[in-house]
Amino acid sequence: MQYKKFVLSIGDDGAQEAELNRFLRGHRVLKMEQHFMEAEGL
Repeated sequence: MQYKKFVLSIGDDGAQEAELNRFLRGHRVLKMEQHFMEAEGL
């Protein structure tokens, strides 16, 4: 089984979200995780 990792930035112009949606339309999701990560120095 292969893994596909997606990272969506807060400042996304919609391209990352569109790529994720294309992937989800053609594949069955077995597991989903959600993490919030802060950038250092902010």
